[in-house]
Amino acid sequence: MGQDVRSPRGPRCIALVGPFQSGKTTLLEAILARTGAIPRAGSVDAGTSVGDASPEARHHKMTVGLTAATTSFMGDSYTFIDCPGSVEFFHDMRATLPAVDAAVVVCEADEKKLPQLQIILRELEELKVPRFLFLNKIDRATKRIRETLATLQPASRVPLVLRQIPIWNGELIEGFVDLALERAFVYREHKASEVVALEGGNLDREKEARFSMLEKLADH
Repeated sequence: MGQDVRSPRGPRCIALVGPFQSGKTTLLEAILARTGAIPRAGSVDAGTSVGDASPEARHHKMTVGLTAATTSFMGDSYTFIDCPGSVEFFHDMRATLPAVDAAVVVCEADEKKLPQLQIILRELEELKVPRFLFLNKIDRATKRIRETLATLQPASRVPLVLRQIPIWNGELIEGFVDLALERAFVYREHKASEVVALEGGNLDREKEARFSMLEKLADH
């Protein structure tokens, strides 16, 4: 009999961590909706989210315990664990991290949250958990992405490197550029993102940001 090789790498477990009210539960909703696990994304404020489903979380509109949700993407299974961001519940996050394959650190361009971000990143660094920063609420930021990354750098012992930059259309973000793959994607409502050609100012920004990324990687 032949072997089943549909998913040779097995399931993944990824923690969603980050400072209080950085948008972890909203990100989980978006992931589940876009991978087809739920028909539409719920809302924390409306009390319809998969995460924060307990009466206490609904009442306080904040995560007070762990929420696990599983979905699939491109043939692989992913279980996401939404961890509380409030310092009162850090013990839940600490108990989860040794068991995960990676962590998505949801943060924003807010210097007041740097101390909390630093605590989270130090935990991940000490456990050697692979981690990605998901910079949230960038449409409200007053700085450029690279300036924001410089603001967040003191929270991390290792250099932070940009992997993606947004594509702006006026004051709205309509897509992103993957600097490693040198491909641009534009969001489409209820559809997969569309690959588009880079030109003009977006191409110039991509070349500059990619050069900076490669230069930093070469240094370290």
